[in-house]
Amino acid sequence: MKKITLQIFSFLCLISAISFGQTYTTGAQPFSVNGVIDGKIEINVTTNLVTLTLIGPSSGWLAIGFDTSSHSNGKDVVFITGTTLSSISDRRFGSGHNTPSADAQQDWTITSNTVNGSVRTVLATRARDTGDSNDYVFPVSPTSLNVVGAYRNNFTISEHDDFGDTTVTFSVLGVDDYNKIQFSMSPNPVTSDLKILLPNHLNDLGIEIFDVLGRPIYNEDFKNTNSAVIDVSAWNRGVYLVRVINDNSSLTKRFVKQ
Repeated sequence: MKKITLQIFSFLCLISAISFGQTYTTGAQPFSVNGVIDGKIEINVTTNLVTLTLIGPSSGWLAIGFDTSSHSNGKDVVFITGTTLSSISDRRFGSGHNTPSADAQQDWTITSNTVNGSVRTVLATRARDTGDSNDYVFPVSPTSLNVVGAYRNNFTISEHDDFGDTTVTFSVLGVDDYNKIQFSMSPNPVTSDLKILLPNHLNDLGIEIFDVLGRPIYNEDFKNTNSAVIDVSAWNRGVYLVRVINDNSSLTKRFVKQ
């Protein structure tokens, strides 16, 4: 009986490993050099689905370009162009700094668009390979990808107000990693709103903040959300520790209040 039970347990673990092992993630990280745009990209090659998280100011459009480190002609770019769930635009860069042209085939779908304070968090999905030659084909194995994030303080697509590029690296989201907490904070240092990008797959999290002496400053539970915005404008200047926790794990990072 013990042998049969062990075999069943091993089989279930194998199935879980295969299922989770088909998902690659960049983890939560900045998408622009000034920390204005944060986000995450997850690729599930089993379902052929890409989930994009973008987090940034709520006062204007947010954008991310794929497989590029600049405004490169013909490269794929997606814009969050408004305040409603349907306001997403699949485009491609033109020559110079011309306004990117809209694709005839629109492939992204917004599944969540929320505003907390001055910060917007958007989740959008599309097929890994859409079959459209204008769209970037996301990889089927872990690799690195150049992305460029941009922002403008209105919803008219024209020259950006903030721009930055980075290289993100995908890694396998395995069984153990699925229960681990990954989060990013920006800006850091911060003067007012601290943005915390939370994992998509963990729905019940707590955020605790301590001063450098270990004294509790903030404690809040978050359910079914991908981001938190904390107003620290009235806090004293100095170093603070942020701990995000759930039933399985915790992760602590620090930020500076200016």
